[in-house]
Amino acid sequence: MPITFSNIICSILMLAPQFLFRSVIIITAVAHNINIEHIILENVMAFLFVGALEYMFFTKIALHYVPTMPSLMEQNLSMV
Repeated sequence: MPITFSNIICSILMLAPQFLFRSVIIITAVAHNINIEHIILENVMAFLFVGALEYMFFTKIALHYVPTMPSLMEQNLSMV
């Protein structure tokens, strides 16, 4: 994709709100004496914990799941 003037303008328009949002967050955190490093550390720890739980679920439960054929379900339901 060639670099055109419209591509540059679109990139600036997409990045500007992110820059403004992050600037407001940092200014607010500094003004209210919020410990951003502690919040990031807690988020990383929570992410790792949830990731470990998901890994255990998929390796212990989901990989051993054997789906049934629809015809088997029809046969069993017709017997009832």
